[in-house]
Amino acid sequence: MRLILATICLLTALFIACDGGNGDSGNNATPQATAGESGQSTTPPDVTPPANATAEAIPDPFAELQSYRYSIQLSGEGTDSVAIKGSAKAPDSIAVDFYLAGSDTPVSSVIIIGEKAWMKNTVSGQWEEADIANAESQVSGVLPKDFWGTFPMDEIVGVSADLGDETVNGAQARHYQIANASPDTLAKVAQIFGSVDETSQPEEFSLDLWRAAGGWPLKAMISATYPAGAEISSATISWEVSDVNSSAVSIEPPL
Repeated sequence: MRLILATICLLTALFIACDGGNGDSGNNATPQATAGESGQSTTPPDVTPPANATAEAIPDPFAELQSYRYSIQLSGEGTDSVAIKGSAKAPDSIAVDFYLAGSDTPVSSVIIIGEKAWMKNTVSGQWEEADIANAESQVSGVLPKDFWGTFPMDEIVGVSADLGDETVNGAQARHYQIANASPDTLAKVAQIFGSVDETSQPEEFSLDLWRAAGGWPLKAMISATYPAGAEISSATISWEVSDVNSSAVSIEPPL
């Protein structure tokens, strides 16, 4: 289960394996129900930021949207499949559910509305009020603004093929693609992310990115295959936004 962490790190940094792609990182990434003061469950592991991330505040590429839903699907050889489904509503409401493969029941759920937060106790199945700082830390790194706020989209677009305009989930977008990246493209993307360790780079890599007219990412599909001996031999990641600015997106207190 700890390999979920490596897969999420692939989502966050693409070409930067969290532990160099070899050996044991020592992290158990399985969301578990543990006995804390309130009986709340632990949540998914912390996500390591990309090498080019800084401590400076990064603009939220989704800041102009009033509401949306998003989903992340991660799977691969050498790791467990995991799904993250969430929604956001301006000005300050978010809801996130985490799932393991084959289950329709979240292993962890978090709702944040302004300065109030709730987390679902995986033992009792009941919602409980939570410390806002703790709740925010649990979803840090898997919210769209966290990943895409540090993702160098303009630079990635610069080494991608422009496939023109398409409609995705009811929104207009520009489709960019890296198909079966050549060694030269692999090296360029690795440089964009600040990776100099060749052992952390995949042997094969493909990316499809749909970028909305407003500049924010609408959908992405990522596939990577790693050298023999790596913990994860291959990984596939899909990410997308739907129901943009829809009145159907509603986030309410669970209690």
